[in-house]
Amino acid sequence: EVLGSGTVALFKGTGGNDHNATGEVYLNNYFRKQKHFFDFVTYTGNGSNNHSISHSLGSYPGLMIVKRTDGTGDWICYHNNVGITKYLKLNTDDQATTDSSVWANVGEDTIVLNSSSLVNGDGNEYVAYIWAVGGSNNQVFGQDMDMPIIKAGNFTYNGTGVNVDCDFEPQWVIAKSYSGGNSDWYMWDTTAGFDTTEYLQVNVNDAGTPRTTTNGNNYIEPY
Repeated sequence: EVLGSGTVALFKGTGGNDHNATGEVYLNNYFRKQKHFFDFVTYTGNGSNNHSISHSLGSYPGLMIVKRTDGTGDWICYHNNVGITKYLKLNTDDQATTDSSVWANVGEDTIVLNSSSLVNGDGNEYVAYIWAVGGSNNQVFGQDMDMPIIKAGNFTYNGTGVNVDCDFEPQWVIAKSYSGGNSDWYMWDTTAGFDTTEYLQVNVNDAGTPRTTTNGNNYIEPY
């Protein structure tokens, strides 16, 4: 598959074999590098605190996923609501881990890393995928340049269902409980079909599973 310049594809399949196994059906999520929306960068770790990495997002990150590319390693996640002193792993169901040696700071044009080998091992190569936080600073899309197309936030699940206002109709949603015990990562998108009531679990290799609904600007957490 050939991608355009400044485009990244994330893959999810119905089985556990690579991303092109015979007879399997795959879901591809494409994200274009766009200021105030999404960026990705590659960098070399130095094993020291306050290692600054430049990016072109032009907005504060809401979600950031970092992966070592020249060796084995977990997919390490920053989220603005989880905070700078904790991290999540995209490939596990672990709740947020407190560790101040991972992130030092995040900004509109830089991310600053501490010495943890999870994201900054000396001489190791990494890729960082960075999504904007959204909100008023990101309402720069549309014909009148006053529309948001991305939002990172949190909510409290009440056990029966909760409406989450996105301020726009989402095409891709990813959610995980980060406190109170382990929980899988859930993902919905318009390609798999919100209306078909199917979600995917990012940290496992299962096929899509029924049980969720959407309504305009809102979606309902699995129950």
